[in-house]
Amino acid sequence: MTCGGGPDDPQDLEFRRGCTGRDVDAALAVFDAAWGAGTPWRRRRSQLEASFRADPGLLAMACAGEEVVGCVASDGVDVITVVAVRDSWRGRGVGRRLLQETEGLLAARGADRVTLGSVDEALAFYRRCGYTGRWLIQVDPRIADPSAVIEMLVDGVLAGHTVRLSCWEGHPQLWLDEPGDPALRRRVESVSGVVVQAVMQKTFALGTG
Repeated sequence: MTCGGGPDDPQDLEFRRGCTGRDVDAALAVFDAAWGAGTPWRRRRSQLEASFRADPGLLAMACAGEEVVGCVASDGVDVITVVAVRDSWRGRGVGRRLLQETEGLLAARGADRVTLGSVDEALAFYRRCGYTGRWLIQVDPRIADPSAVIEMLVDGVLAGHTVRLSCWEGHPQLWLDEPGDPALRRRVESVSGVVVQAVMQKTFALGTG
């Protein structure tokens, strides 16, 4: 893979989809560099790698010469699964362009919206890219009675807030429109076994793709 122009100019990067096992290896190296120290990534890595090897086209890649400097992966339907840009290329529009490439693919495949999970540090970036957020509140499934914890949250810390109850793989969870209140989030997370994640979503304009 080649790119023209100066190696430090994002305008001269090559943006393309993955197509080979070598592309998958390069993308995984970018993801490992960004997320390898985190337990959530370690838990997901094998499953995601299998999906990439089955369909390398799930990967949108930014290349500077022979180096992959950023990558965004999706499930090919309506979820962006991983986003990573190498440290030296952050803040130059690489992540935004990769998101646009992936959104275009998903829209072309029939999606009317796209969803992704976000760490707190990236929330402002996703908002600038047109995403809005909600909180996903989950309870560790190893807890004996997750439903009791959910009920305690609704009647206690989250009393007065509009929440929606859903179920994932048999486990209850709550959705809360992101209020932008760090103090509230800390109170929710102070409950033993409770995890809060920001889930960002973007709806495509009619005719996108």
